[in-house]
Order: sequence, then structure tokens, then C-alpha cells
Amino acid sequence: MKARVFDVARYILEKKGGMTAMKLQKLVYYAQCWSLVWDEKPLFDADIQAWRNGLVCLALYEAHRGKFKVEALDIEGDGNRLDDDARQTIDAVLDFYASHSAQWLSDLSHLEDPWILARRRAGAAPTDNCEEVITCADMHEYYCGIWPADDQSASIRAESDPESLAGIENKRTRTEKKKPPVCKPHRRIDKNERNEGSNPRQNESPANKPTPAASCR
Repeated sequence: MKARVFDVARYILEKKGGMTAMKLQKLVYYAQCWSLVWDEKPLFDADIQAWRNGLVCLALYEAHRGKFKVEALDIEGDGNRLDDDARQTIDAVLDFYASHSAQWLSDLSHLEDPWILARRRAGAAPTDNCEEVITCADMHEYYCGIWPADDQSASIRAESDPESLAGIENKRTRTEKKKPPVCKPHRRIDKNERNEGSNPRQNESPANKPTPAASCR
């Protein structure tokens, strides 16, 4: 029985309680991203779009449209549809991201390649509306690239960016395969391509222009 985005959202809300729609959308996005890295499969099939103000799953948006704060009972999902891998992945994501505000999560996602790449494909300026889908291929490539795959690499990265990896040993989940994502984005930006992208903060663009890829469906 394949899980739906509503099942993931319901599970998150039951674990963490009611939250803003904006924060729920970001946590669902990061759960999808890290499932692609850790479990090598998407959590759900629904597309996530690169909207001007952040990452939005349209199917989930329609479920909470008009609500500032979303409660578990607002979402017709069932967390019991999630398998053990899915629950462990979501729990690890919540342990790492859920303590941050919705705005912090939004700002972080705007600095990371998947959102930037999707808006570049659409030719969207920072203030433009955009419905370009963020592909699973882009999510997988980027978050694999910032995940410290072993303790040695984590130690090396901690020396160069201690804030982003502080407390890494304390943020492991119950299984050894799960490690926390890196808090700060590590953008692979070519300095020669500055001023070509749609990043509203530093106006930088990714070094490698993406090849169009399938969505998570």
C-alpha cells in the first residue's frame, strides 16, 4: 500500500502537533528529499513545485487552502500507511528540521539547488510566479552531495563548517543508516555563472545546467 503525501503530512502533524501550512510544506519537502537519499525511493508520488515563496506540494496545498495553521484532523491521511523505513526517515527529518521556524526553513530551501534549478528551467525571476516541478533527480543529486556518508567525511566537514555539523553524533536516529542532513546548504556554484540565476539572495546559479528529468511519479 503506497503512501500518499496526505499520509506523510498527517504523520508529521500527529508527531509534532499543529503548525503553519508553510512549515508543514517544508517538512514534507525535506522528508521527500531525504527518503530519496536514505531509502532510494520517494515517500509519495505528488509533485512539489518551486513557487515564488517556497516549495509547495500542490495536492497538499489544496487540502489546507485558506488555513494559516494546520491540525492533524484537517488532513485526510493515515500515518499507518507508512512503512518502517518511511517513519524512520520522517522522524530523522523532524529531529533535525522541526525545531526551526517556517521562515528559516523557507530561507534554507531558497539557497539550495533544487529550488534554484527548477526556477531556472522555467526562466522565472525572483518575483515571478512559477509552477515548475522540482524533480526527484535534482533532489537526490543535491542532498546526496551534502550528506556526510561516513564519520571521517563528517569530521572533515565539521572542521570547515562546525555550525552546520554541530552535535552530529547526538542527532543520529535509531538505525545506523540514518544520519542527519547538513543544516547549512552547500551550493555547488560556479563563480563564472553569477548573476544568471533566480536566487533572490545572492543571485547565483548552479554550475551545471540540469537535464530535464522525470518528476517523482
